[in-house]
Amino acid sequence: MLRITLGTAQLGSFYGVANMHGQPSLQTAYEILEAACQEGITSFDTAPAYGSSEEILGSFFGSRRQFSPVFITKLDSVFRQAQDNLHAKEVKERLKKSLLASAARLQIERIPVCLMHDPGYMIAAEGTITEALCELKQDGLVEAIGVSVYSPEEVRTFLELDVFDAIQVPFNLFDQRLDREGLLQDLSQKCSAVFARSIFLQGLFFLNPDALPNSVICAAPYLKSLILLATDLGLTIAELAVSYVRDVQEITSFVIGVETPDQLRQNVKMWSCRNLSPEERRQVNEVFKYIPEQVFNPTYWKEQ
Repeated sequence: MLRITLGTAQLGSFYGVANMHGQPSLQTAYEILEAACQEGITSFDTAPAYGSSEEILGSFFGSRRQFSPVFITKLDSVFRQAQDNLHAKEVKERLKKSLLASAARLQIERIPVCLMHDPGYMIAAEGTITEALCELKQDGLVEAIGVSVYSPEEVRTFLELDVFDAIQVPFNLFDQRLDREGLLQDLSQKCSAVFARSIFLQGLFFLNPDALPNSVICAAPYLKSLILLATDLGLTIAELAVSYVRDVQEITSFVIGVETPDQLRQNVKMWSCRNLSPEERRQVNEVFKYIPEQVFNPTYWKEQ
């Protein structure tokens, strides 16, 4: 089974620290989606925040009823102010409006998976946002609900609430926190779907460490270590990044974004690269054990 979810942020917006092509044309976006279908990819990650991503997916699959895509979308940022002063009924109405808008753009009747894009929503407004999303699931507007998180602390909150079906987490060579702290095992026992994103860290792994943008210049020494390690193991950086995450069985699917159809085909082909031995895996863990969060958490990059 091909455990790849196509991330579509690149299709609807300029996305990624290593983006070399900008936002693709509509024709190129369709070609990427066509290539995904040909390669057996059936899962697509999107969000209202990803520009025209939902509309592109809807227009492509709306005229191709032979496919049965699974869309993972996110709640729009419907609570910018005065969250704690909203009544439960108003919270539910705002969420319903967001979900209906996404469903309309995706040209579907109900949403397969909806994640909170802001993990703070889990406990905001005294829990009324979580409660309202659960009610909308019961109403049949969405099949599965969950959260997109950034930190182990947010994963623990997710687990404590114990009301969600799915979660999206960061996991890659530089960000091993969830595996190291045993949280991936906990998640696999608690929810039906664990999606991992950032396996290439938005393309950071492929940048020249001596010519980095100021926002990620702190990553230079770790990228140099990555180049040396991949060479020592006889793998490309991409193969090392894939092999490291692919064999973690607690993860249901890996969200990978691309800029061209060729990139997509290359990523699928790379999925069959060799496994890391237990010793090689221990070596990777040791080399990247102590990396500052500002290196691997993209939410810090804009602030530098």
